[in-house]
Amino acid sequence: MQADKHQTHDVVVKLTSTDDPYAIALCARQRDEILLTDPALGPFADNIPDFIVLVRNGKAIACGGFRVIQGEDSHIGEIKRVYVVPEARGRAVGTADFLMRELESRAISKGFRTLRLQTSKNMLAANRFYERHGYRLVQNYGDYVECTFTISYEKVVG
Repeated sequence: MQADKHQTHDVVVKLTSTDDPYAIALCARQRDEILLTDPALGPFADNIPDFIVLVRNGKAIACGGFRVIQGEDSHIGEIKRVYVVPEARGRAVGTADFLMRELESRAISKGFRTLRLQTSKNMLAANRFYERHGYRLVQNYGDYVECTFTISYEKVVG
């Protein structure tokens, strides 16, 4: 996939896929970090056609993507693999906030009206982040219906 780039402030927004070297590295860091607190988690989704990597000073600092949820209305998307490297968290610039706005904006431009996501119950900071961005708890969906250690969120965006 040909990556598309544009720059906002000191961050380059790279539109790419999960096959991108930056994306692979960030997703590996995310996986390692999550498995430290939730070793029981299953496989991680990698088939995410719309993926964003944020790059600052030549270094990948954040990523995330979205996709259609199989078996759902085509206007319902799923946010996946949202991750910000520890050294870019809590910055006054708001890397995570910027990433979420980019993901939502691009999902809306692709025709999604509702976005869902799934996360671990143990990731309290992530849960607060999603709630602050207007996501509301919903019943687990799709592959997560039987998961007792995850929670799901949803937000109407369009």
